[in-house]
Amino acid sequence: MLWQVISWVTLTCDVALLVLVIRLFRRKRTHTSAFLMWASISFVIGASSWFTVGFSRGFLFRHTDAATKAMLLR
Repeated sequence: MLWQVISWVTLTCDVALLVLVIRLFRRKRTHTSAFLMWASISFVIGASSWFTVGFSRGFLFRHTDAATKAMLLR
């Protein structure tokens, strides 16, 4: 449970970082801010892949194996 809370807080902070860096780039268009923006985008994609993969798997393949269905229907 604690690790799930930590994961969600980390995901929220990553999104906040991404929003701030994009706002910085839109305000001050320099090579440095562009590099920082692309580095932050790459970091957030890598750091949030646990959420994307888990969500996609659960959304596309909803409990297809019989053992999981039997366990959930008890």
